[in-house]
Amino acid sequence: MQPGKTLWEKLQDRLKSATDTGVAFYNPLDAGVGSLIPLTTAELMGYNFTVREIRELTRHIRGKDFIFTDYVLEGFNPETPEKKLEFRLRANPTDSGLHTLFLLTKYDSLAYDEGLEGVVRKPDVQEDGSSFFETTDDDGTTQSYARLNNLAGEPYSAVVGVIGETNLKHLAITDKIKPLKLDYWDYWRDVEIAKDKTHPELCFVEMNTETGWFEIWKGIEIFL
Repeated sequence: MQPGKTLWEKLQDRLKSATDTGVAFYNPLDAGVGSLIPLTTAELMGYNFTVREIRELTRHIRGKDFIFTDYVLEGFNPETPEKKLEFRLRANPTDSGLHTLFLLTKYDSLAYDEGLEGVVRKPDVQEDGSSFFETTDDDGTTQSYARLNNLAGEPYSAVVGVIGETNLKHLAITDKIKPLKLDYWDYWRDVEIAKDKTHPELCFVEMNTETGWFEIWKGIEIFL
């Protein structure tokens, strides 16, 4: 585990030591850039989804490294070729050795905003330790999300290997990996999907720590 090294240094070491065979990454779907991913929900019927990019994220918590992977998907419908869809399919490993999948939709993206950073880093904290993040749609509808694990304004800091190309064995091609750093905050809320039945919806606020660029993603767990 290269004790004493930062996540950034470990990623750089992986890239420097890579061979012509490619770089292995956390890939529970055994997919590569260009792979087809079946999304069969009713509202997505008619669309074919392919992996446009893969993002492996690593964070360090209490002495251990934790990795998950985002498959960036692009959806194409031959009947409406001008209307392309973009999702992230997030694969999180579980303690049992399996993984959970979350289908995330981009809610917003914007250049560095001091006000937004202040909201996520220094939220109003309730007496029970909880804190919230709110989003407002164009029609004025507001959604309130609670911070997971009562972490309030503390972000997760992650290093990301953005993979733009893979080989036939679904290994990342070394010179097609772009490293970057993120701070992100995770939230959740219950949404009603049927009478007296709810389902958790997640919300992630990401900030590129070098450029300040923000992206907000929302989604729910799915099963392929």
